[in-house]
Amino acid sequence: MNFVVKYSEKWSDLFRSPESSIPDPNTLCTRIQTLEDCWVVLTYLHLKRRNLNVFISDRFIPEEICVVSSPDLGIRDLTFNSFMVGCRGDGSKPVLCDMAIVQNRANVESAADIFIPHWPQPGLIPRLKERGSTIENVVFNGYEINLYAPFCSSEFQRELENLGVKLVINGSPKNGPVMWHDYSTNDRAISF
Repeated sequence: MNFVVKYSEKWSDLFRSPESSIPDPNTLCTRIQTLEDCWVVLTYLHLKRRNLNVFISDRFIPEEICVVSSPDLGIRDLTFNSFMVGCRGDGSKPVLCDMAIVQNRANVESAADIFIPHWPQPGLIPRLKERGSTIENVVFNGYEINLYAPFCSSEFQRELENLGVKLVINGSPKNGPVMWHDYSTNDRAISF
C-alpha cells in the first residue's frame, strides 16, 4: 500500500529516512496541520511503525493501492491506473477515487465510503492543573477562516474582554509553530 504525499517537501525527512528509523508521531505534533498530514502521513507512520508493508511516495504507483488526501486527487496524475483511496476531511465528496475514507459518519453515502475515526492529535499536552477554575483563555485551535464568523466579531471580543477573557486563535503558522496539541493554558476550547 502506498501513501501518496503530494507536498513531499514538507516531509522530505520521511523520504530520506531509512525504514528502520521511522519517527514516533508524538515527536511531530507541530507539523501535523493539514488533511494530508492527519490522514496520509500519520496513518503511514502508525502502520510503518507496526512493521506493515506500506510505503510513502510523492506519486501514484500504477496497479497499486494508493492512499491520498482527496483534495490532492487530480486527473492529470493518471490516477485511473491505480486503486485510489481518498481520505475525505470535512470537504466535498471525492469523485476520482475508488474508495473514500470519511471522518464523519454523516458522510457515508455509498458502499465505497468507509467511516474511520480520526487519529488523535499526536503529543497532546493537557491543561495545567494549577490553572484550577481560572477562565482567561478561550482557544480555537484551527485556521481563523474555519471559525464561526460571529466569534470573530469585535462585539464578541469586547464581551469576552468585559469578562476578563481573551479569545486566542491558534492557527497561523506565520506566528510561530502551530501548537494544536498544547492545551496547557487553554481554559475553554471552541470547536465545531
